[in-house]
Amino acid sequence: MRKILTAILGLILLPTIGCSQKINKIEIDFDKNLALPQMDSLMNLDPLVGFLISMPDSTEWDRYVSPLKINFWRTNVWDFNILTPLLKKYPNIHIQLVLGDKFPRGSYAKSDEIPFSGYSQWLQEVNKLLSTIPVEYYSRISIDIYNEPNASRKWPNSYQNFYRFFCETVSYINSTYPDLKIAGPSIEGEESYHFIEEILGYMMKWKALNDDIPLRLDQLTIHALGQSPRKCIQDIPKYLHLIDSAGYKESLGIKDLVYNEYCNRNQTDNFADAVRMLESFEKNGIRYASRACWGTCTNGSLDNLLIYDDGNIKPNQNWYGYKYYSMLIGKRFESVAPEGISVIAGGTRDHKLGIISSFLDSPSILDLRIAGLQDYFVYEILDSGISKIHETGNVRIAPKGVVLLSEIELD
Repeated sequence: MRKILTAILGLILLPTIGCSQKINKIEIDFDKNLALPQMDSLMNLDPLVGFLISMPDSTEWDRYVSPLKINFWRTNVWDFNILTPLLKKYPNIHIQLVLGDKFPRGSYAKSDEIPFSGYSQWLQEVNKLLSTIPVEYYSRISIDIYNEPNASRKWPNSYQNFYRFFCETVSYINSTYPDLKIAGPSIEGEESYHFIEEILGYMMKWKALNDDIPLRLDQLTIHALGQSPRKCIQDIPKYLHLIDSAGYKESLGIKDLVYNEYCNRNQTDNFADAVRMLESFEKNGIRYASRACWGTCTNGSLDNLLIYDDGNIKPNQNWYGYKYYSMLIGKRFESVAPEGISVIAGGTRDHKLGIISSFLDSPSILDLRIAGLQDYFVYEILDSGISKIHETGNVRIAPKGVVLLSEIELD
């Protein structure tokens, strides 16, 4: 007989006049070897813990970054005196370097009549930057050609200018540094899907006209910003279908869909929205994703994971959330939850069960019982850390609360 573990983390709506309480169950099936076949490549690797731009000093890395088991870091810091020690110390980390930040404002893009007057000079600068990358780390580095071209004033009249700039730059790197991975276009906003369709179509035409010149895009990059989380989540399968159905994967060599920025400005203060995005990324086989930052990209706050209190650095709810998410390195199990509840259920290094669940509806009272599991521990993630709560019984959870359930007791 199949063993089904039913986690009754059910959201119980607060009673109102004339309304009865409602319990929603979350079911997790432990009989399936791996409910998410796309996740095979992630087995025994670190989860999708990635961040943007911030570059804490070495002390902060050792104290606050190491416990998060980061596997993706997007930055514009082209200094391998800083990056090489990180690559040596963290063997699973993949670094994405943003190239477009080195594009001098107003130096090259002149007008629609002269789409790009300085290709030679620009590509010389590209070569100087790429020549600083140690060859032994090529496999762990990708080059992000440009950041949010649709939000840039450098391409005010026509995206055709950018499309050509993108193809010329990608082709140059493919030819000169064939072992480096290329990423782009790092588009954001409501028009993202249309932009992606256009630029991939342009690349196919460019490739047909220049069939003797390589044009390979390893990572198609999207920013899940400017839209609601629901819309971003709905769009993920659309992008994957587009890559597969139109032949872009084969013709352009696209290997990964990467969300190199996620979490809107109003989603950075709690971990509940991050759980919702991470759950969807995992279910769609996304291998790399990095949390966005808003006004905190260079002050060492690690994209709103650290706060400054009287001159002291302290982790907040986001940091604790990513820390305990990062312990789920094993199998992912199928889960079914009602709207407003996100669940990530997986194995730990000790081959134990760990569950992270976020409750977006508020206020919430949870019936914390797990049928079929003898011993487990329940915690709520707070800004001050994790707070152990009763293993059974109803517990009131704050709006956008996040709950952990674990077969191992956490410190």
